[in-house]
Amino acid sequence: MARLIEASRSIYVVVIVGSITVVLGITAAAVYFNSSGATGDTLLKLFGQSFESANVGIAAIFIGGVVVVMLIRRVMRSLDHTVRTESAERHREEETR
Repeated sequence: MARLIEASRSIYVVVIVGSITVVLGITAAAVYFNSSGATGDTLLKLFGQSFESANVGIAAIFIGGVVVVMLIRRVMRSLDHTVRTESAERHREEETR
């Protein structure tokens, strides 16, 4: 593996594992809220989309899903940037030889 990709690998792993841990916590809380019968009108507006629920557990599951999608998109975008940077460096090194 290339130097830059190898150096950033541990950062990506920490971000992914930490975020998945948080999402699992949110999901566990959502299951608890649903099973205990917790109610509460919830209205969430995120990025122009609105989500309305009468149960706070369902809203917590929705928040967990949004976090997972945003996490995957951001990590993939960062990884793509890292690979492009590494590829450009390698291309410049080959041209100078």
